[in-house]
Amino acid sequence: MIELVREIISYYIKNKKEPSINELDIKDKSLLNIRWCVFVTIYKNWEIRWSAWNTVEFESSIVGELIKSTIECITNDSRFKPLTLEESKEVKIRVDIINDKIFLNSPKNLDPTTWKIKELKNIDPVKSWILAIKKDYENLAVILPNINNTLLNWDDFIKVLKAKLWDKDFDEKNYILYEIKTETITSY
Repeated sequence: MIELVREIISYYIKNKKEPSINELDIKDKSLLNIRWCVFVTIYKNWEIRWSAWNTVEFESSIVGELIKSTIECITNDSRFKPLTLEESKEVKIRVDIINDKIFLNSPKNLDPTTWKIKELKNIDPVKSWILAIKKDYENLAVILPNINNTLLNWDDFIKVLKAKLWDKDFDEKNYILYEIKTETITSY
């Protein structure tokens, strides 16, 4: 999948358009029959520089999800300038795949009650994602597991979550919190 993300990046930057599935060299054709959600993170100089995932509607395959999330990542992460072709040769890539019972090939099987959490301190930020949604739906943050070397325990996690939510008075009672398990593939 890492090679596929690199190919999508290169195609997009060179052609200024999203590649179709048919325009990609997909070595593992089984990916065309899998419908899972992916989160793409790109590192430059070992710092997160771009990240995104499809939050609207699932594509017909994991390849479609990789295309959408990769393009979103390199063009619309407002924290950073768009990725250039020169930079793309040196970046490290991480793909997190949500493929357990949460997404069993169809969004119809989504049951958020099975992964809602009551207390953050019971979560290991090295192993689990956290999705935090403010109860008034005004704010949302996603923290991936083991996303950087400063996120090792619960206290570290709360600092990162407060910063991402822009909520210095963070109180978990004001949020709907979910724990998500993923499979992670990296180029490092």
